[in-house]
Amino acid sequence: MRWFDPSPEGATQALGGREMPFHGGPDSRAPTGRSKPAQGNALGTKRRRYPRAPKGHPKVAQGNALGERMMKTPSPERAFQPMPQSLARLHIHLVFSTKGRSPWLVDSRRESLQAYMATVLQNLNCAPVLINSVEDHVHLLFDLARTVPLSKVVEDVKKSSSKWLKTLGPEFAEFAWQAGYGAFAVSESNVEGVRAYIANQREHHRTRTFQDEFRLFLARHGINHDERYVWD
Repeated sequence: MRWFDPSPEGATQALGGREMPFHGGPDSRAPTGRSKPAQGNALGTKRRRYPRAPKGHPKVAQGNALGERMMKTPSPERAFQPMPQSLARLHIHLVFSTKGRSPWLVDSRRESLQAYMATVLQNLNCAPVLINSVEDHVHLLFDLARTVPLSKVVEDVKKSSSKWLKTLGPEFAEFAWQAGYGAFAVSESNVEGVRAYIANQREHHRTRTFQDEFRLFLARHGINHDERYVWD
């Protein structure tokens, strides 16, 4: 390895077996037989220059002489690829009661309550199929939106409807839904059967309580439970 003296008095560099001045003074010329480059380094190697973009044009990694980015034209196969889709249709039968199964849902308020719940579902992109209720609980059959968690649907329906009921008068000041709920998947072939069952709630509950009905749903869907934590 050869070290160079950087001082202007005597800095030299070996090139092709010849010693040539490396720095400063009138002898700092290109070796004999080499053309003088417009710009170069100390060894006379010409530096490659690239075109600059005009003022006002941003610098780009690749482009033409005006600094414009070169755009690639996609192939016909790539240009007309179909967009992938995620498709789902989930029917849900949702059931929950009033707190302590108290008979808050009087006939004069029931229809407007069910309409309000349907609007909440629509705002969540969950299409309501049928909503019906009796004095102490409500049934909702709807299509669960693909991008909305079931827990959010239940929370929004309960919270919004509870707040709305309390605005109807001082008699609803203490109203509350139970903390829990039951949600059951419904097959496409069984939607009409569940719909008919919900529509006939008044008849079903002439001889069966909400608790008996709920136990039957849990058994039918194979859901293990501890009744100490079901009723509130």
